[in-house]
Amino acid sequence: MVVHGVIRTRDATLLLQGTLFLVLGVAVSYLGYASSTALFNMDEVIGPALFWYAVVMLLLAFPLRDAAKVCYRGLRTRLGAAVFWPFLAIHLFIYGFLLEVILASVYGVVFALSPSLTVATEVFMPPSALNALFDLSFNPSISFTLPPVLSGALSFYGFAVAILVGVLVLANVTKTVELGRLCTLGRKARSYFLVPALGLVLGASCCVSVPALVSYAFPSVGAAPSFNWVYNASYFFFPAFAVVILHLNATSIDRISANLRAGSG
Repeated sequence: MVVHGVIRTRDATLLLQGTLFLVLGVAVSYLGYASSTALFNMDEVIGPALFWYAVVMLLLAFPLRDAAKVCYRGLRTRLGAAVFWPFLAIHLFIYGFLLEVILASVYGVVFALSPSLTVATEVFMPPSALNALFDLSFNPSISFTLPPVLSGALSFYGFAVAILVGVLVLANVTKTVELGRLCTLGRKARSYFLVPALGLVLGASCCVSVPALVSYAFPSVGAAPSFNWVYNASYFFFPAFAVVILHLNATSIDRISANLRAGSG
């Protein structure tokens, strides 16, 4: 009872802390409208930092707690390190390029054409719920340029998404490998292994490949307002879709593994 009481107290503290940071993040970011003409707006750095830290903390502490534990265990293996860090780098690069396309083509933010590394903020006007979301998701933009082909822009949202998807990918890889070992022991047919493996590939690839295709294909179209939804849908929808798919896939692996162990007992 004492252990459960300590866990409940810790969970309540995490929930309170996360909620406080979420509210503070939104409030501080919204204060950026008061100094929207500033060359560099610290409100649009502190606000998004608090907000996305809270989002990652709350998700990993509650609905994705098991995935976080499995990821931590997997990171201590060679396979885990070989999966997590390269995927994180690829994800950040792809979404960095996509964010650069969004800011440059859709919102008219100009980036340097010479080798550079800059941190900038952009207050989206007029004040509205949608523009508040853009403020939180696009700020601050950490832009890098290495001509002629390497460039991109990162944000706290991009880092948050990369961490969440990376954790889920490694958790799925670890669980899929463990499931594969159960299947190869002859306890059940290997067909049990195929569906989770396909789910892992789908969740990981759609989060990276589809936005990459969109970001490379549509810049040639120009900044037509009719295409704004394509950029924004790629930037916001596919990471959320990947998180859901990978979370469901990890849950299904747990069920299959439990059934295999029960059948062999």
